Amino acid sequence: MNPHLTRIGAVGMLCLTLVSCAVRSSAGQSAGSGGSANSATEPAPYRLPLDAYVPSAEGAMTIARARRHLIQGCLRGFGITWPLPAPTTPDLPLQTDRWPLYVSAKDAAARGFDPSPAQASQLQAIKANDAAWNLLSPEQKAVYVGWDAQGRDRTGARGQQLPEIREYHRKQVPGTGCVGAAQAVLNAGAPAATTSAGDALPRDALGSAMMRLGQLQNQADRTVEVNPNYTALVGTWTTCMAANGHPYATLENARGDDRWAFHRAGPQEIAAATTYAHCLTSVGYLDDVGQWRIEAEQALIRQEAAQLMTIRDTVRATVANARAVLGASAGNG
Repeated sequence: MNPHLTRIGAVGMLCLTLVSCAVRSSAGQSAGSGGSANSATEPAPYRLPLDAYVPSAEGAMTIARARRHLIQGCLRGFGITWPLPAPTTPDLPLQTDRWPLYVSAKDAAARGFDPSPAQASQLQAIKANDAAWNLLSPEQKAVYVGWDAQGRDRTGARGQQLPEIREYHRKQVPGTGCVGAAQAVLNAGAPAATTSAGDALPRDALGSAMMRLGQLQNQADRTVEVNPNYTALVGTWTTCMAANGHPYATLENARGDDRWAFHRAGPQEIAAATTYAHCLTSVGYLDDVGQWRIEAEQALIRQEAAQLMTIRDTVRATVANARAVLGASAGNG
């Protein structure tokens, strides 16, 4: 898969979208001021309706720091020092993939289809976490992951099969491992914190909630994609691209062109990306698609009110638990 189109993470999102500024979200968030997508003015950022149910950037960072603190504290209890880098970006993916096909003229000229600085930062964080993980022995990783209730070996992160460790340095290892013990603290009081049948590891309440929210966001996206007006708009964009020397049948084909993969953007990619952005603006992509997405998300908010209230309560409980963890840590420090 082309890395330009790869989603960063799989559990949820934060709100840093770029769209047209002509509408307001149902959560009462102002769309802001600014020019139309058909003007020379870059669109201003604003939140889509379902974005009201994700943690704030500050809340997500609080959760990331608390999770790291809890896991490292548990591992230290077994005499394991794990130099996991301090989080510089939230565990939850930034909201850059709510508009994965949008590129502004400014960004296109600067970096073609390359990831945004926020995406690049998360990719670097993933690499740093992988490097730290590889410093642990298989036995230490098993303490991190734990063993399941049936006594079967757990499969560790990155698909590595780990030994079953019930005792390490004469201390009993929790069945859920240090990661599960940490998650249980963050799950406390969260309505989505349930364990599915046969799953000994406490479910990440916030991750489960954000996964469901992502499903609703994807459902709204599909509603837009089957809209005949959207098909017509993409057709107009395709005509614009071809007229400017870049024949692509879809936006995905342009962004996912193999020529742009695995290297920094060169003149050819920047030229294609600049035309791509120009054609998006010329067909009013952000104005129209933004309005269609807001309408689809507002409809889902009405239909799924109970689920979304549970998701919001889960977010609030998890952030509150994380703040309590860090507050206790500061008090003991």
